[in-house]
Amino acid sequence: MASGSTGDFKVCRPLYTGLEIVNFRCIRRLKADGFRRINLISGNNGAGKSAFLEALLLHSGQADPRPIWTLCQLRGVSPKAPPGATPDPPWLFLFARCASEEPVAIHATGRPQAEGTLTIQCGLTAEDLQDPTAPEATGTAERRPAPAEGVKLIWEHKGSRRQSLLYREGAGYQTRLPADPSALIARFMSARAGDAMRELAAEFGSLELENRQGLLLDTLRMMEPRLTRLSVASCGTEMMLCADVGLGRSMPLCLLGAGAEQLARLILGVTTVPGGLLLVEAIESCIHHTNLLRLWRALGELLEQLDVQLFATTYSRECIMAAHHAFSEAPEYVFSLVRLEQSARETRAVVYDQEGLEEALEADFEVR
Repeated sequence: MASGSTGDFKVCRPLYTGLEIVNFRCIRRLKADGFRRINLISGNNGAGKSAFLEALLLHSGQADPRPIWTLCQLRGVSPKAPPGATPDPPWLFLFARCASEEPVAIHATGRPQAEGTLTIQCGLTAEDLQDPTAPEATGTAERRPAPAEGVKLIWEHKGSRRQSLLYREGAGYQTRLPADPSALIARFMSARAGDAMRELAAEFGSLELENRQGLLLDTLRMMEPRLTRLSVASCGTEMMLCADVGLGRSMPLCLLGAGAEQLARLILGVTTVPGGLLLVEAIESCIHHTNLLRLWRALGELLEQLDVQLFATTYSRECIMAAHHAFSEAPEYVFSLVRLEQSARETRAVVYDQEGLEEALEADFEVR
């Protein structure tokens, strides 16, 4: 899609337009293209929806190993083990069937800053651990033995190549970042909320400093019309995002219900990744289907304004229909549905454009 504009609606090429995944998590092989600014990922349990998002997160790091730790934290997987036991390395479950003999490969097309291939390989050599700044040519550099366990992350783009290392050393892990690190701005919002209220308070505080708190306030009002003001306040020992709904005092936003909290997570999540990538599990969680159309309109405007691409998983036909209808009304259809279907050899990705999705919904095909 060429850059340009249609009225007040900015049209530009999405950050990612295609993705190919090999040997990652439950995905032996997958290839999909035709992504747009807003993409919903559907499919049965075990089809690879979350793995699809995780692959995008790893790819966005462009050889940075730290997203591996992010995924461990999001999934509640600890690299620590009881005394006397050896923990599984954090990279083991990245490989399909835990078979690390075959590397993970994630290739993407899209804007120049997103195009490239990430390869994750098990097994390091002594040469891999050599300090590139050490005076090897003089013979004074010490050659370290290869560690028992480790992975190499290799990023390749148009003839250029850089790599990083993640390996076990003693009772802990070490990383070696590329000499010229670069990465896309990306955020993964797990279905596990974690310490959501503290995060919301911090993110809203940043928004308020920029005098942009209206972005969240206006969206939350579609669920709670009585809302007049948002603020960050101390509730016991915690800082929390609070809402004034005309009760004579503000109350923690979480007391307005899980739907209000999910809306706040989504809106604030977009504001933290301008020009980047937002990855969301179960985007419709806790939001009533009657609010989904307005949610997509509000999200669409904000994503376009901040130039953010969204990939989100869903189990809801109502969510898919609401997104389709919301963006069919827009000057440019910026939505695609990617339905994953798992087989013994590969994961098939069916990508629906506007016409295809319209026909599938009218025929009452299964698109979830």
